[in-house]
Amino acid sequence: MVNKYLLTLVSALLCLAVGCNRGGGLQTQSPSREQITSAQAALLLNDKETYAVYDALLGVPSKGDGSQTSNAIMILNHTKIGVSCSDLSMTIDPRRFAAGRDFGQQNSVERLLEPDSFELNRKVNMISSAELDRIFADGAKGWPTFHATYPGMHGYIELSAVGFAPGKNFAVVYSAVHCGPLCGTGGFITLSKADGVWRKNTNRLCSWIS
Repeated sequence: MVNKYLLTLVSALLCLAVGCNRGGGLQTQSPSREQITSAQAALLLNDKETYAVYDALLGVPSKGDGSQTSNAIMILNHTKIGVSCSDLSMTIDPRRFAAGRDFGQQNSVERLLEPDSFELNRKVNMISSAELDRIFADGAKGWPTFHATYPGMHGYIELSAVGFAPGKNFAVVYSAVHCGPLCGTGGFITLSKADGVWRKNTNRLCSWIS
């Protein structure tokens, strides 16, 4: 009888601590909307200096940058991960080496890009991996579907997160343009900041072209 009383008391205390359903069983709490929103926010790439680098990289339209007759561009809506460059790890340039190390840390997980954080004088369109998977389910045969779905878009751009040297006056970023079965280019680009303005350096590292 005592044991039964103790079990009832313990059960009641547990109910007070974690909650019980109407049938008397223990009830787990679902995450609140605030908790879900917080988790999503943790995945957002919202560093202002990173978008300043993106703006310097994409600000001037040029042939093969993902735009066609319009001034708009299409960007993958999350950062590209899984890319590396030996020119960053095997270099005597201390700024490039430091930026390369930070690049590895910043790109350990995918981060969602915020279209409103770009400050470009051109329209930024975003596309998801799920949408690309749908369009290119049959591989390169999907390009006519892409162009029909997004008229005026020559292709789409991938961006990595940005690696910075200490002081954030030197940066490295990976970017790639995909525009057809045998149309694309990519590589690592370094940028330097002087007088508050980011500018691309002329050399491209570990580049590829198709």
